[in-house]
Amino acid sequence: ISVGNTRLQLKIKAPPLWHRRWFRRLAYTGIGAAVLLLISYLFLIFVLLEPGRLKAKISSAIAAALLRDETDIDFACANLFQGTLELKAIKIKDRASFSNTSVPFLKIASLTVQMSPWQMLGCCISWPREWFSNLTDLQVVITEPEMVISRSKTDGGFSIEDIVAKYCRYKADLGVNKLSFQLEIKDGAVRLRDDFVSNIGETSLEKINILLQQPLDEPLTIERCEMRTNAIPATTSSGQISLRGHIRLMNDACFLDTSKLSS
Repeated sequence: ISVGNTRLQLKIKAPPLWHRRWFRRLAYTGIGAAVLLLISYLFLIFVLLEPGRLKAKISSAIAAALLRDETDIDFACANLFQGTLELKAIKIKDRASFSNTSVPFLKIASLTVQMSPWQMLGCCISWPREWFSNLTDLQVVITEPEMVISRSKTDGGFSIEDIVAKYCRYKADLGVNKLSFQLEIKDGAVRLRDDFVSNIGETSLEKINILLQQPLDEPLTIERCEMRTNAIPATTSSGQISLRGHIRLMNDACFLDTSKLSS
């Protein structure tokens, strides 16, 4: 403002940004969200994905699937950001009537599961099926699994009869709407030890290498299934087994019914 030779200039000093209500609300909201995310992350890493909890949860799943209560897992590690679950030195003890030896019913050198971080998060939190409906592109690698099938000295029964009885006419909703995976078994073995008949020795399938592909809404594809036979006392020559093909394990709704297997 000019009045004659006099000039007046008005300067308005804005209040600091922190004194503005909208900025304080925005800052408090951002800080609260960051703290909540940090707490959720720490809870996920140190509680849900804690190795001891993982071992207990996996042991419980094995008990339900294989009807075996005692499972020892030497190493368990889950990486949420990479979507990997790694288990090492898994040993599953047989039923009480067949566990009179130190040899486990099933032992696995290592097992690795690869999935997306989102899928792993859904598995950890057990989200409702409406939120977590697809389990696709799973990569499962089982290295050096060895199963020992025993025969009872008293009645000649086999140690896996309970598992066979459960799954021969098994029906189950797998809990997802879409499922696709690749399963690879490397250098596996299955051994039959017959204590019912004396001096019969041991028969085994060794060097088992299997590659299975389960595409979406299509039959399971056996890409590779190779193994060789062996026996103690040794036979004159060992045999070999190899097969490929397709098996329909489930319908389009991911409902499994083993009584309706078709090739």
